[in-house]
Amino acid sequence: MEFCKVINNKNIILIGIHWNTGIKNKQRISQFMKSLKKLVNEDKKILIFGDTNANPDIRYENCVEKNEEFLNNCIFEWFMNDLGLIEVCPADKTVRTTRYNTRIDRVFTNMANVTIEIETSFLNISDHAALKIEFEEN
Repeated sequence: MEFCKVINNKNIILIGIHWNTGIKNKQRISQFMKSLKKLVNEDKKILIFGDTNANPDIRYENCVEKNEEFLNNCIFEWFMNDLGLIEVCPADKTVRTTRYNTRIDRVFTNMANVTIEIETSFLNISDHAALKIEFEEN
């Protein structure tokens, strides 16, 4: 579990994350959740982005064979919802963000007017595509 917090002078908090999954990371996930809850308050605009390891394409129908992946996505999405953050999706939701044909690189925010594009050319040098995020600071 890693995250990097960047604050600009307009009360916008940008948080890049890498959400490690698995039972062995339970304590780190708990610490991360507590830290993030402290950062999120009503007078700040929040934009969380990065490798969530939470694939929204894992559905209830295949939760038996992909149990851990399904539960991880449920926990992550519940946590984002609990923080009052909504997911910003690219116009084309079929674009995958990794070489492994998943959509685990995601963006969540409490801001309006946020758009994202998936830049897949980075898959030549990385396991992950790049997220191009645009937002208005007002």
